[in-house]
Amino acid sequence: MSFSRKTINTNTLGDFFKKKRQEKNLSLKEVEKETGVIKKFLQYIEEDNFHKIPGFVYAKGAVLKYADFLNLDKTKILSRFEKILKPNEKNPISPPNGKKNKPRFAFKTGIFTLIVIAIIAYLGLNIFQVLAMPEIEVISPKDNLITQDSSLLIKGKTEKGAQVFINNESIQANKDGSFQKNIELLSGVNTINISAKTRHSSKAEVIRQVLYREKDNLQKDVGLYDDLDNKENNKNTKK
Repeated sequence: MSFSRKTINTNTLGDFFKKKRQEKNLSLKEVEKETGVIKKFLQYIEEDNFHKIPGFVYAKGAVLKYADFLNLDKTKILSRFEKILKPNEKNPISPPNGKKNKPRFAFKTGIFTLIVIAIIAYLGLNIFQVLAMPEIEVISPKDNLITQDSSLLIKGKTEKGAQVFINNESIQANKDGSFQKNIELLSGVNTINISAKTRHSSKAEVIRQVLYREKDNLQKDVGLYDDLDNKENNKNTKK
């Protein structure tokens, strides 16, 4: 029984490129220098790994440059190349054996997006903190205070670095935000405006009303407050 020998054709497009290059005694480094196609892509071409070159258009251009440099028939080369690798609407490269390239930049894009969101959130929080009105606490005096002392101590606390004003007059606050100042009262009801603001924020205000009368008129003014309170209570009872 006799057997016939069958020749298997292994002359792929990549093998063809490699053979023609070796016939000219050229190294991949020399081809890279003359064509501008990087050595790694030239290796992909000779190994028939066209799908590893990013982008169908770029892969096609690299193949044609290599063919032109080796004085090959570019029309025939392109025909063979497009049978191996065809552009796809959804995927610019369709690798052999139906394999699809995974998105190369999806993960990096996701990370970049998260970083941008984090930066925007951080800046937004800092802008809010800068523009928000500072908190202010007035410890003394209490509202509707009646006093026979002409001198009154204003005492309180606000945020560090905030400017403090008493009746629109700036006063010096301590490093921890505490402040105090003595003011002189006028006879009768004194309306005291205590406010604080940071460099870019609007003012936070607290209003205190203080009644100042000398000893002889103090009892009369207390009775006046009592009468006003009684009238207000009677109105609420009728309602």
